[in-house]
Amino acid sequence: MVVRGSSSKTKRDGEVEDKGALQAFRQMLAHARKGGCVGITPDGPRGPRMRAQIGAVRVAKMAKVPLLPSAFAVKGGSYAKSWDRFHLPALFSTGVILFGPAIDVPTQADDKALEAVRLALEQSLTELTHEADRLVGGPMIEPAAEPALSALA
Repeated sequence: MVVRGSSSKTKRDGEVEDKGALQAFRQMLAHARKGGCVGITPDGPRGPRMRAQIGAVRVAKMAKVPLLPSAFAVKGGSYAKSWDRFHLPALFSTGVILFGPAIDVPTQADDKALEAVRLALEQSLTELTHEADRLVGGPMIEPAAEPALSALA
């Protein structure tokens, strides 16, 4: 099952464009509640690179399931000069997939506790990504600078 959706964005004229985020959230939540596995790219399509957003944490909390951080790396290929350093692996490349310890999300967590879980997820994903890159001899791509607090408001 593939669920597509992205956060909404405001157009130049001030109108908000719905990119299906709420519908995607509901589909992921229903799938997880039924025991399905939900994979989320937590830094989102607009970044910042390797900075987890809160969406995966909220899905896990509401579905009452743990987060399972994972990362993969592939030997060889090339890296795009884009914000996320998208990796284009060579054909027939070998690689690794790593999983970190599960991260529980308390069902009664307030915003402060959810932020702590988000940070734990982000740290685990960064560590796993660096280890996967090390194992295949790839470059160590660092997370983007942390966003300013005013940008989060």
